[in-house]
Amino acid sequence: MVKLLSISNLTKYFDSFKALDAISFSVKKGKIVGLLGPNGAGKTTTIRIITGVLPRTSGEILLDGQDLDPTSKEWKLQFGIVPETTNSYLDYSPLKNMMFSGRLYGLSKHYCKERALSLLKEFGLADKIHLVTKKLSKGQKQRLNLSMALLHDPQYLFLDEPTTGLDVNSAQLLRKRIQEFKKEGKTIFLTTHNMLEANILCDEIIILNKGKILAVGSPETLRKKFMPASKIELELRNFPENTSIFQQLNLDYQIKPVENKVTFFSTNPAEDFVQIQDILKSQAAQIMQCHISPASLEEIFLKILGEN
Repeated sequence: MVKLLSISNLTKYFDSFKALDAISFSVKKGKIVGLLGPNGAGKTTTIRIITGVLPRTSGEILLDGQDLDPTSKEWKLQFGIVPETTNSYLDYSPLKNMMFSGRLYGLSKHYCKERALSLLKEFGLADKIHLVTKKLSKGQKQRLNLSMALLHDPQYLFLDEPTTGLDVNSAQLLRKRIQEFKKEGKTIFLTTHNMLEANILCDEIIILNKGKILAVGSPETLRKKFMPASKIELELRNFPENTSIFQQLNLDYQIKPVENKVTFFSTNPAEDFVQIQDILKSQAAQIMQCHISPASLEEIFLKILGEN
């Protein structure tokens, strides 16, 4: 049987405010899923309900076909959470934080210590195990958060803006480790405002706004559905004075004559580029630079939000 987390008609009210409006989606084991949306979209509420931190108003959450009690230890052992801000005790050492976390999950003292030391070593904190956490850097605190989330070896990881504020090396290390988690068969939920990061890491994207799901699919699926046209960006010498000539191409375009640039939007860039060259040649305009690219995930995201 395929391992599956299935959400159906999940709804959440805070008094009269509807934070989640009957959202439904399912995720197979071993996938990286991006939860994207503006602030207040319902991303954190979704995570808190799935992991048993908040009760749902209505709807169904099934884990491998089972409707377990989200407040039970059996349910909570399936999940690990890395919040955007540290959830460790700043006056505790990393090792003491790990041991305390292990007690909450009911792990034996011996297993917990062995596992904690192994994880802290793996994430470059072996020489910091007895230092108070408040003296750690932002990146080190985030690695401690990740170590704490992995202590009980959960099958599902929820990472809330995991690379925000990290230096380049720490962010790269974390992204690499996220991809390794996937290879290990773990399912990762990633909330981020970094669209490039989401595009690189995520197998599936769920776009939320105002408690509703607007779109679901892989980055490429969303690109084909919402913005199939590629961009042909040209920098010209002898920019044409008569820009109406571009209308012959039947393509959407944007011009920046001050910068000597013009951008065309094409679903068949190779064929259209030949026609663009011919028109520019007839106007004695020369192409100095050319860049052809598909729509970015950020552009797709903004288009979907704009349509809704």
